[in-house]
Amino acid sequence: MNITIGQLVAFILGLSAFLGAVSAIIVLFNKVHNKVVKKTILDPINSNINQLRTEMNNSLTNIRGDIRELDISECRNFLVRFLGDLERDTDIDPVEIQRAYDVKKHYIDDLNQNSYVKDRWNAVIGNKSLATAVKKYSKPMNKE
Repeated sequence: MNITIGQLVAFILGLSAFLGAVSAIIVLFNKVHNKVVKKTILDPINSNINQLRTEMNNSLTNIRGDIRELDISECRNFLVRFLGDLERDTDIDPVEIQRAYDVKKHYIDDLNQNSYVKDRWNAVIGNKSLATAVKKYSKPMNKE
């Protein structure tokens, strides 16, 4: 069987045309497939992820606000009780006085609260330093 150069060139040209056509079909299929996958699968998933992210951020913002309100309320309750104990001449531990000064600082400086609690603090304790307040208000602990 003799193969001529013309037949060989024709075969190579045919094979090249066939491979070019297959490659064009694969590229076209890939582009269509990617568009279909993007529209039917990826876009809805990305949309759901973005919606969940937004909902989570809104929830976290609400939770942060609730925690702040709870923090303000707890500080206010503690300080009102503490000042009431001072006014009633209740025995107060020096550690509790230190804690009251810490809570007052947090209440005013961190939470930016300036309410009747600050006015009452000024009326009961005034501008006494912590050391002065401990000396004045703390009572010796009963040792049994």
